[in-house]
Amino acid sequence: MDAPRFFALLKLRGLVGFGGGVIGGKHTLNRLRRKLNRMAGKQNSLPAGQAGMLRKAQTRQLLEAGLVWGQKIRGNAFVFLFFGLTFRRNWLLFIRYRLCPPIQNARTMISQIDKVADMVHQYVDSIGMVREEIYDSEKKLWRWRKGSANIEVFIQTIVFGNDTKRDYVRIFSPLIKIPINDLLGFYRHLLQLNDTNLGVKITLMPKSDWVYATYERDIRGMDYHELATCIADMEYWADALDDELKAAFPNWNN
Repeated sequence: MDAPRFFALLKLRGLVGFGGGVIGGKHTLNRLRRKLNRMAGKQNSLPAGQAGMLRKAQTRQLLEAGLVWGQKIRGNAFVFLFFGLTFRRNWLLFIRYRLCPPIQNARTMISQIDKVADMVHQYVDSIGMVREEIYDSEKKLWRWRKGSANIEVFIQTIVFGNDTKRDYVRIFSPLIKIPINDLLGFYRHLLQLNDTNLGVKITLMPKSDWVYATYERDIRGMDYHELATCIADMEYWADALDDELKAAFPNWNN
């Protein structure tokens, strides 16, 4: 149900409750009058003093019961009117931020994805590249060369088991293919590179025989300075590591 229909229903319920309270109060008074008349007819046979005392006691009990019932109806009616007519804005904020957090989060993250994409375009412009030449709009991927290294940047959405989503900027650079010998020494050297080269990690992808320099970060809270630093670090390390690996392990199947 949308917000206008919700508030219209709330107002209608308040008006109905208020009208019901008025009608119910009149009905209660009529019932009391009829009951008092019947009691008066029955008490005519009693002595005057006893009849008067009995009438007063029963009248007090009936009035107290009727007032309690009427106050409950009237209280409910005013509660509905109070929230429906006075606190419309608070109800709207409650519905927006409490009952619909996934929608709000989705809108925020979509906006952040657009911002990060604009940041990448801005960085590409700052290093003298032409964005139309390096940006693949279908794959939403940026690809260019820095020295001997190929740099790839894209934004990836990861879906977790509880149906939540997180968006990451990922930067890759393929360094070289896995060697055909001395694999133990090769993998040991990669782990050492992960320890000494800060801001970048060395990875292997499933069903691939390439070694990659990679970087990723959740885009929430990311600004241009941080993004530019990450890409520049990747460009530096990728351009240096591909030559370093070839020099350290000359027996490549390339």
